[in-house]
Amino acid sequence: SAKNYWEYRAVVKIDGKRQPMAVYNCRDRIRTVKKTGKVVPFDLQGVGCLICQLLYR
Repeated sequence: SAKNYWEYRAVVKIDGKRQPMAVYNCRDRIRTVKKTGKVVPFDLQGVGCLICQLLYR
């Protein structure tokens, strides 16, 4: 759960390596890393797209 219904907080593991907590904004297609505040756009077939597809169903 996050501040807005189109945002999701998640910790993701990629190839067994835990990524830092991030807020995935499905409306603007960006993720914000909580630790650094860095804003990164989603990759075309990346984790952000997968999270939004799974949670919109």
